[in-house]
Amino acid sequence: MTRSSAKLSEKLSPKSFLDTSVVHKSQLGASQIQEYLRTNITQKWYINNYVQMEFYRRSLVQWIYLYFESKDSKYKTFGDAWKVYAEGFGREAKTAVAALTTMEADGLSFSSEQDKHFCREKLQDFIYAMALQFSLTFINTGNDPTYCTRLRHALKIPDEAGEREAQLLKFAATFRNEIDCRSRCSISNLFTTVSHRAKIDAVAGATASGSTSKKLQKIQDAISTAGKAPEAITCKLCSKMGDALTAVSLDTKWKLHSLDSVHSPICEALKIDFQIHPSDSALAKMQASETDSAGS
Repeated sequence: MTRSSAKLSEKLSPKSFLDTSVVHKSQLGASQIQEYLRTNITQKWYINNYVQMEFYRRSLVQWIYLYFESKDSKYKTFGDAWKVYAEGFGREAKTAVAALTTMEADGLSFSSEQDKHFCREKLQDFIYAMALQFSLTFINTGNDPTYCTRLRHALKIPDEAGEREAQLLKFAATFRNEIDCRSRCSISNLFTTVSHRAKIDAVAGATASGSTSKKLQKIQDAISTAGKAPEAITCKLCSKMGDALTAVSLDTKWKLHSLDSVHSPICEALKIDFQIHPSDSALAKMQASETDSAGS
């Protein structure tokens, strides 16, 4: 293939757009699924602001909260704060904190009172490192139909080391202020703009079977509620429509990559290309089967 024909093929091939589930696994998943995704999803990898916001909401922001929570003197060790945060701040907090097993401790003990300060510094380094890794891994299309303002800019390492903690505090405070963020966003346009509304209506009319049907119905119920009063949409209601919102930003130039089966009926309704990738357990079974076949 000549260089010119290769460039033409690249232009004609759909670009890889990654939904939140794939983004999360590519950054925080086990090494097996990270390798699978690198091998099976064509580079370059694209996301939009909504997907980035969801990744931050589920991980980086939770780590920032833990960073400041762990400063409290009621926690004798960093490990104490870790356990309390994981157990008392909900399912997402538990999932986010579990991902911190990838954080390099460099010999520090989470159960040592003397090491608590240094463990918090390690967490701060990890937060900024993951934010940098995200920006280097993905290309933001800038096309976010929700115009979500909870994430107004990506988290970047400040020029002055002394500004790092203050920046984290400001970032978390902005993200947490849902009332202010909601007053700035224009998600209601999805239900009032003709081009967007046609896509939303297509998702609302999609059909599925089995367990996927239940997932799809929850999204469609949220769409129905939002459509009755677009100006009253909350961040919580927006998140319930998340899988649909990811897809409606795309057209035929894109291929949506997801681990969630609900994207199958959604993408079919929107007539966009997609690929549903295996979960960790399904991938393990596939690889075990391939190993058995190779050995027979």
